[in-house]
Amino acid sequence: DGDTFYLGNGDKVRMLGINTPESGRPYSEEATEFLTNMILGKEVTLVNDSKNSNSDSYGRFLSHVYVAGTFVNYEIIRAGFAFWYPYTSGTDFDVEYEEAQEAASNNGIGLWTVSSYNLTIDYIEYNPEGDEAEGEYLIVTNHENYNVSMVDWFLQDEAAQTAYEFNFTIMNNTSIRIYTGSGTDNETTLFWGWYQGIWNNSGDMAILQDEDGLMVDYYRYGYD
Repeated sequence: DGDTFYLGNGDKVRMLGINTPESGRPYSEEATEFLTNMILGKEVTLVNDSKNSNSDSYGRFLSHVYVAGTFVNYEIIRAGFAFWYPYTSGTDFDVEYEEAQEAASNNGIGLWTVSSYNLTIDYIEYNPEGDEAEGEYLIVTNHENYNVSMVDWFLQDEAAQTAYEFNFTIMNNTSIRIYTGSGTDNETTLFWGWYQGIWNNSGDMAILQDEDGLMVDYYRYGYD
């Protein structure tokens, strides 16, 4: 897919410092196609990272990837088909990856293509007292003067291991809370239904995308 591929000998590589959308989510196909065009059938150079292991618990190589001198991880972020994923440990190329993400964001391309909806992510309670899944929540506000259907919208974090898919209409000039854990939805409160905390205490980014995969808003905390 967009951040993982097989070598000719069957070994699997997970590209460091990036995260592309999971299958079925906005821009997942575009990310896979972009990576395919860059590397398929070509000789790649895998560069280890001094701040991370050379492989993960799944037996995948963790690498920065080059093809004929082109820095593949960087280019996918800069094209807007991957988010920079700053691990807790960091990576040797975080400066470059952040630069690539800022360029994609400033240019409003790919995952950063701006939606016309005026909704904002205003706050994340990422470190609640007690159980994280029960206490975590995020606040979204509709600044439009009309009700907005959020059907097929996505909310996810940087790791994107899970995503919340909306089936909900938010009232005009109204704020809602989206809790990580389970509960009963109502007009101002939704529940993700996840079994553990989603929003990392050390830093994370919330991403809200509309039904076309366009960026409605993002909220980043904990990173300089």
